[in-house]
Amino acid sequence: MNASKSKIETPKYGVWPWVVPFLALMFIGFFEPRFGEVTDSQHPWVAAQVRGYLLVYSIKIAVIALLIGVFCRTYLAAFAFSVTRWAVAIGVLGVVLWIGICNLQIESFVLGLFGNADLATRSEFDPFQLIEERWQLVVFFGVRLFGLTVVVPIAEELFLRGFLLRIFEDPNWWRVRLAEISTKTLLIAPLYGAATHPGEFVAAIVWFTLINWLMKRTGKFWDCVLAHAVTNGLLGAYVIAFSQWQFW
Repeated sequence: MNASKSKIETPKYGVWPWVVPFLALMFIGFFEPRFGEVTDSQHPWVAAQVRGYLLVYSIKIAVIALLIGVFCRTYLAAFAFSVTRWAVAIGVLGVVLWIGICNLQIESFVLGLFGNADLATRSEFDPFQLIEERWQLVVFFGVRLFGLTVVVPIAEELFLRGFLLRIFEDPNWWRVRLAEISTKTLLIAPLYGAATHPGEFVAAIVWFTLINWLMKRTGKFWDCVLAHAVTNGLLGAYVIAFSQWQFW
């Protein structure tokens, strides 16, 4: 193998461009305040918690967006930007399945059988109840929706389909084409979904399996990102329209 070919086939910066945005998503998100059932904006600690939430979430999205921007050439070199109509269709179907399955409360029933029903209870942040300043409300929705529809889908898909599935398929992961990933390796995606969404694990298993189908169908990384973004965006619209804040 000549030097030029080796340079092309070896991933620039190694695994870092693929895992660091996701690690930032997980690490910074750990510091976000949890609100539970509190809905009184006059509660003694709520004002401070709201400011902390806005600050931490904004920092998280800004840091991840910066990291994605720094490494964007690496991503485009690995996966040329190209999407198909399937991505939008699967994204729409995904949000319908997610909401429908969650409303069946299957997770609460299953976890209740093992005495862990609390795992199915998510922190609810109602911005209209907890944010009194109009400018803070505008900032919240702007940053939250940008993170939900752009930053989070890219960061999560970079880690899961850009790196994790491929390295389980082959140690030389950067050579693996998405459409060629084996069925056994594909099982990692729904397992990952269940682990990262314990309160919605049934919906997560179905959704991540659906995106696996899309990935195998088109072989395009950016289809997965777009489908993820469509699902998240429509879910955000559903949350706001019907005050279903547990889905944030």
